Amino acid sequence: MGVRSVAHNSHTKTVKSLVKNSQKSSVKAKKVKAHEVNRARRMKKKEHLKKLMDDTSRGREGAPMDDAKTRVAVLLRAKIKKRRSSSRPIKPGHGSGTPGALSATKKLEKAVRVSKRGGRRRKPTWRSMGRR
Repeated sequence: MGVRSVAHNSHTKTVKSLVKNSQKSSVKAKKVKAHEVNRARRMKKKEHLKKLMDDTSRGREGAPMDDAKTRVAVLLRAKIKKRRSSSRPIKPGHGSGTPGALSATKKLEKAVRVSKRGGRRRKPTWRSMGRR
């Protein structure tokens, strides 16, 4: 088989560059897709709120929705979200630098000295055992 021409090589490179199979591109595509879905959801929600506020499109002029208090109540109902359930408490001595973990470690009582020769674990030699 002969050697490929320069044009053939460059063509293959351009075709390969068009097909994106890298991990970075797939992650990026996933993020873009999620962004689009969320954007569509937010727009839909906005439209729904707009419809609630403007009931003239359904021929309800002069209905109770014209009352300012009722409008505010509808808006508040739409804005109220489910409250998050409380997080699991952090066990004392566990966790990293989060505020909860820091306060939990402060609540711990100080460590009790167990042995005279405590501290760093050394190889078991006569010297480390205090014989020499």
